[in-house]
Amino acid sequence: MMRRTSSLVLALLVTMALCGCISSDGTGDSATPTQQPTTSSPPSAQPSETSLPTTLPPETTPAPGPSETPAVHEPLARPTTTLPPETCPPKRDVYAVSHMAYDDGAGHTVVVGEVVNSSSGNVASVRVCVVFYDACGRVATSSVGYTMIDVLVPGQRAPFEVSSYPVSAGSGDYSLTVSYLETSARPYTGLRVIRAREHVDMCGYHTSTGEVGNLGCCTMLYVKVVATYYDASGIVIGAAYVYATPRDIARCDSSLFELSSFPQHVAPHSYSLQVQGQYQIPGPS
Repeated sequence: MMRRTSSLVLALLVTMALCGCISSDGTGDSATPTQQPTTSSPPSAQPSETSLPTTLPPETTPAPGPSETPAVHEPLARPTTTLPPETCPPKRDVYAVSHMAYDDGAGHTVVVGEVVNSSSGNVASVRVCVVFYDACGRVATSSVGYTMIDVLVPGQRAPFEVSSYPVSAGSGDYSLTVSYLETSARPYTGLRVIRAREHVDMCGYHTSTGEVGNLGCCTMLYVKVVATYYDASGIVIGAAYVYATPRDIARCDSSLFELSSFPQHVAPHSYSLQVQGQYQIPGPS
């Protein structure tokens, strides 16, 4: 009886073993390969993409070298030290070379000076605008004048005189600007001061007397003699003009003039005389 029982137990165990093998071969093989990589593989064996930047060599992302620095920073480092050429002020071709102010004795300030034409062409209507300031630095008044010679050829100088009249600007402070027009007109060159004498009259004014001759081919009208007075440094200290007597001069003829520095008392170190006239315009026939 016990032998029969042992045989049954052994048969049962064999049957159970066979069933376990079949179950293990059918289901265990498909689950084990999918779980094998995640459970047995260490994290460092297959690094993810997020860890790649930390493992890249330094030379793949180099810092800017010394040669690259000027190209990046130089424009920002010197924005104000070098001005572009277009911001430089333009050269003025007609300007005041010297000027000064004096009181005319009636409380008005008079600015006298000299303008030069340094351009390559003739200019006309040379206009000098003077702004006068009071003792507090405020604008007292402004006044406009023109050079005493109408047309200036290249290199020629001409004096001007501008007064604050009727406003009294006792401070003597002022500023001035010069404007002009380019012109194709040419001044008449036939007028000459053929003889002149200077002296200081009994009232203390510098006086020039002489004669103007018309050596050209045309009759000139309103012949004017212009004087510019300079100190020892060549600075303008006064200017005056007078019309010849008679003021119209025919060709090969002459007129007299007497020119005074009135109302300004001057003792010039030197002075210059210039002459100009106007062409005769034919009237209606």
